[in-house]
Amino acid sequence: MAQPPLGPSGRRARYDPHESSGATVGSPQDSSLSFRWQLREQEERLTTHLDQALWRLEQRLVEDLEAKLGAAECSQTKVERRLAELAGVSKALSEEMQRQIRRVDLVERKTAERCHETDAKLSSRCADLERTAQKSAKAQCQLQEASRQHVKHLAVLEDDLIRRAAHTEKELTTFASDLRDEMGQLSSAQRQHVQQLTVLEDDLIRRTSHNEKELTTLASDLRDEMGRLAQRSYRDLEQELQSLKTDVEGLGAQMLDLKRAGSIQEVPKADGFKTPEQTGAGNNNTSINNNYNNNNSNNNTNYNIDNNNNNNYNNNNKNTYNYNNSNNSTGGSIVADGVVKEEKLRVHMGDLPHEGLFSLLHEVDLALGLVQDLRVERGSFRGCVRHMQPDVPRFSSQGWCSGSAW
Repeated sequence: MAQPPLGPSGRRARYDPHESSGATVGSPQDSSLSFRWQLREQEERLTTHLDQALWRLEQRLVEDLEAKLGAAECSQTKVERRLAELAGVSKALSEEMQRQIRRVDLVERKTAERCHETDAKLSSRCADLERTAQKSAKAQCQLQEASRQHVKHLAVLEDDLIRRAAHTEKELTTFASDLRDEMGQLSSAQRQHVQQLTVLEDDLIRRTSHNEKELTTLASDLRDEMGRLAQRSYRDLEQELQSLKTDVEGLGAQMLDLKRAGSIQEVPKADGFKTPEQTGAGNNNTSINNNYNNNNSNNNTNYNIDNNNNNNYNNNNKNTYNYNNSNNSTGGSIVADGVVKEEKLRVHMGDLPHEGLFSLLHEVDLALGLVQDLRVERGSFRGCVRHMQPDVPRFSSQGWCSGSAW
């Protein structure tokens, strides 16, 4: 341990109480001297105390400084270690920065190349789009010109089709009215024919009472001929009505298709409506009627009955069958004006009046229903032929009896 510092004389100051007390006994000079010695001693003691206090203070300061230096040395190692860590981190960051710089340079080069490629593609694409736009503009001009021509053509075709539809509607109305009149006349002619057959049958029964078998055969032949006549007449009328309905439905479907599709591929252009099968139907009807007239002439030749009655019967048959022939020829002339001629057109279809065609189709359906009713009444017609005038007495093998019993 460090020693305290010495006094000013080089030795440690000591307090001697005898010296101080002996000075007071002598002379005044001795007292002043002793006082000086006391002051000097007091000074030395104060100096010693101050030196010791300063030394202790210096020791404490040195110890504190040494402690701080030790702490500083410890913290210096930590700082150096931290600085080493920071140096490593900075080095890693610099390396990572160099890698990022190289990567950014590579990305910039690739981006520049991609931009050049994209610019080239866009320029070529823009050129193609410009050429396509020019072609589209030219095509649009051509389409507009074609559409104007089509509109003009459509107006002409629409007028023609409206006139044709009106003409067809008028013809169909006329034909339906004529058909109703002819069917009414046919019914009246059949009633007259039944009456004439009744008279003829009575005359034949009176004239051929001796040959009942021949009379029965003749009556059955007459009934069969009348049935075949009615069947052929109804069949011919039904065929004409079916063909007329088919033509009208075809026209209505074609007009609806034209209206619905908005474009016409094929437009029928004619004065009426008739198919080749319908054209041949009139010839078939004529041949059937001719064959039937020949059969009637043969039957009249075989049954040598009264000349007046045969003449009346033949006249009635001729009137009836000629009337049927006139009906067939009338229907053929009405329909024969309508030979279909097709023209290939490409126009746009507008609204056309087709309600009249549907009304005509309804009338034709009513006419077909009337023909079906007439076919149903054919059985009753045979019954009328078989049981004509039941109240008139008739002759049989057992003698005269009532019509119902016969």
